[in-house]
Amino acid sequence: AKVDYRIGIDENKLPQSMLVGTLAPNPAKYNTSLDMYLPGPQDVKVRVYNVLGQEIDSFEESFQEGKNTISFDTQDWEGGMYFINIESDGQAITRKLIIAN
Repeated sequence: AKVDYRIGIDENKLPQSMLVGTLAPNPAKYNTSLDMYLPGPQDVKVRVYNVLGQEIDSFEESFQEGKNTISFDTQDWEGGMYFINIESDGQAITRKLIIAN
């Protein structure tokens, strides 16, 4: 019997809730991005925190159903660890980002 070991998201079968991928590249120097998949059009709030819990950036944007990409220009950020919080429709997901300067 043939076994299929592929793991991923079938874009023809959208998730019932928001899915957020990993930041790439991570560690980052000049920029990074992440993919997210939405079950329908949604407003998404993005917040960036430093290791002290201080919010250093935030924005809110409307995204379409399916795959969306959020990009971050990090060239002016100080080296260190950051937390990217993505919130939509009552769901919040946080990803850790390392800036290597």
